[in-house]
Amino acid sequence: MQLKLNRPYLDMMKNMNRFCLIVGGAGSGKSYATAQKVVMLLTTLSFCKVLLLRQTRSSIRESQFDLIRTIIVDCGLHNDFEFIKSRLEIINKKNGNRLISQGLDDVEKLKSINDVTHVWIEEATEIRELDFEQINLRLRYQHAVYLQILLTFNPLGENHWIKKRFFDEHHPDVYIVKTTYRDNYHNLPQVYRDSIENLRHTNAGMYQIYALGNWSNVTENGVFQLEHFREFDADKTDDSVVKVMYCDPNLSEKGKGDTTAIVVLGYSHTYAQIRIYDVFCESIPDANQLFDIMAKMAEKNGVRAIDMDGNVTQESTYKNLFKAWMSKRGLSMKVNFRRYRVNDLVKITQLHWVAGDIVFLRGLNKCWRQFFAQFWAFEGKKTERKKDDAPDSVICGVESLYQYKLLKFLNNITKVANGSTSFFSS
Repeated sequence: MQLKLNRPYLDMMKNMNRFCLIVGGAGSGKSYATAQKVVMLLTTLSFCKVLLLRQTRSSIRESQFDLIRTIIVDCGLHNDFEFIKSRLEIINKKNGNRLISQGLDDVEKLKSINDVTHVWIEEATEIRELDFEQINLRLRYQHAVYLQILLTFNPLGENHWIKKRFFDEHHPDVYIVKTTYRDNYHNLPQVYRDSIENLRHTNAGMYQIYALGNWSNVTENGVFQLEHFREFDADKTDDSVVKVMYCDPNLSEKGKGDTTAIVVLGYSHTYAQIRIYDVFCESIPDANQLFDIMAKMAEKNGVRAIDMDGNVTQESTYKNLFKAWMSKRGLSMKVNFRRYRVNDLVKITQLHWVAGDIVFLRGLNKCWRQFFAQFWAFEGKKTERKKDDAPDSVICGVESLYQYKLLKFLNNITKVANGSTSFFSS
């Protein structure tokens, strides 16, 4: 079978500069094209060792790693490769070329990685320049055909170090390809194209970044604008909606006023809406109280799945607490712990928001003022300065709908466009 490429990326596939920057807006297919290049490298070079990098290792699994594996399978090459999902490694059994993965949440481990020929950094604007310098030092294998760092990202932040280093000043040995959703237009659902184009009227900063692929800042307090707030009145069709609960737990310590946020939501196929049926946002000092609230909300709304923020510390702690709580009450409930990164997911939720896809049960905004105060104040990414548990719960709740395959219409936005050109065949 043939590896088919979207035309705007043909030169990128053959480029050998040390720094290859693939920058663009949402839905431009840049990650898919970069994954295709990785497959090409693993298959055609005499020696190749590719390092996948993101801010956290766990985020690699469902992005770069799964995308590369899907392309290999779609090309009919799966028998030539060994996939070691536990270590996020891929090995070409024919020539010995391999792919390894590492998160930048443990930068020290980079120092033990040797003989790397290519690095792919996804969501590169999330990493620090100091970490990038360390990555650049890893790329020194003297027998490589060529050495290259691939960076894929949305141009978020007019003062970002990537802009200053590679765009504002001339930098030797750099190749830059810029694309937008229009370069992948025929492969995108109409509702997705409309969502991107509607940013023109709703958020100038996001329109520049996600529609035009230009460097810009997200407008402060402009991610969930009040003008797009929509409500719904429940009817009989909601009985058939599969409802998911997402909880962002944050047990409050004395004097700190931390809040826990919970949402119950589902996708209504009848109305093509992400419907939010219930919310919660309060300070909770005790885990047992939290679990009691979750159980009541689940029973009241007919919840079919419960997800909970699961960073390493929280997951181990809450698993034991939840198990003890259920044992005392003679209950049997399952909680899935999710390790989502809000900053990775916010742009998809924003596109749903401006399209009017996200709707709240009528009256929730009057009952839960603390929840909506946090929601309206969200600045586009997590910060240490403000409470953002409520927007976190909505953003992660939407992602849970995708994970359970209850929400599907954006799942194929990165597939190769029609009218593409063959570059490599086997």
